[in-house]
Amino acid sequence: MPPRHKRSATSSKSTKKQSRNKNLKLKKVAFNKRLFSKHGKAALSKFVALFSVLVISLGFLGIYSFFNYLNQQKIFAVDESDSSLYSDLIPNLLYVVVDDLNSQSPKIEKINFVIFNKYSRKSILYNVPPALVVDLPGKYGDEEVGKSFVFGGIVNENDSYVAGLKILNGSIFKIFGLKPTNYLVTQAKGNSQFDNFVQSGNIFELLSKENLSNLQDNTRTNMTLRDFYAYHQFLSSVPEDRNFVKTLDQSYLDNPNLIDQELLDISIESPLNTEKLSIAILNGTNIPGTATLGSRTIKNLGGRVVAVSNTEDTLEESIIVTDMQDSASTALIKEVFGISKVVSKDEFTLLNQEELDRSDIVVIIGFDIAREM
Repeated sequence: MPPRHKRSATSSKSTKKQSRNKNLKLKKVAFNKRLFSKHGKAALSKFVALFSVLVISLGFLGIYSFFNYLNQQKIFAVDESDSSLYSDLIPNLLYVVVDDLNSQSPKIEKINFVIFNKYSRKSILYNVPPALVVDLPGKYGDEEVGKSFVFGGIVNENDSYVAGLKILNGSIFKIFGLKPTNYLVTQAKGNSQFDNFVQSGNIFELLSKENLSNLQDNTRTNMTLRDFYAYHQFLSSVPEDRNFVKTLDQSYLDNPNLIDQELLDISIESPLNTEKLSIAILNGTNIPGTATLGSRTIKNLGGRVVAVSNTEDTLEESIIVTDMQDSASTALIKEVFGISKVVSKDEFTLLNQEELDRSDIVVIIGFDIAREM
């Protein structure tokens, strides 16, 4: 019996010890809960914040490395100025598909001219049929616009692409009274991602890993990577019912006012519209229609044209005559027409004082610009 009593006492002590250990564990758990309730949330918030910063930093690093890789591939134009699709008054894109970019005289298979209205959130994609007959710039007469690169090969056998693009730009300028500022030329084979980008702004498919290797050989453009992203942003911000597609036909050529009416609200914020300076357009050449096209261009940009006429003497170099040389309107006209020479009214002697006084700005278009119009 005594040994049995001893075992019972030992068992009792073990039970008490286990009970104390259990109580200590419970107190420790309770303490940990109180500690977490006081400091845990703050520590967790700091951890989440630091982790988020790390993820974002790695993300930016990855994007920077990706963009740097794209620029190294020389797929896009190098951004050498602040001018871009972001800052264009009337952002637009001339999209051209040819059969073979490496051909001596590439055949044009598709022409799209996309115009954005930044202020009313509207885009218009004009489909210009390559078979459409227009008066090609450069005294080629009435020819199919799709033959621009063929005639470019006549002008420059070594680079029909550059010469042909200049002819095509001039043709689009004549049709729309608006000069193309951005261009994208690609070849028909494997160009579905470009079609999708131009129509929907889908830049992610265009820059996918599968397509990157083909971009350099299949593309000619003056657009920077930033321009491509701006195009994507513009189209993404335009409601579906404000995204229009139109096909150009002979009626547009016979009545240019049809296009002008469709672009009527595109220049609401233009300096020409807000400053409301009076503008005279003079043809300083013997090429018919030069002043008329110049006048139409100014009007489409919101300008107030008070005179359209010819000069008595011809000029090789285009010139702007104004005493308002620092105005935003003068700067815009210089940019649109590519005119570098600006003089005051006192400095210019080829026009009489009455002709100079009737307008704030006199634009005289010389042969240097008229040949390309």
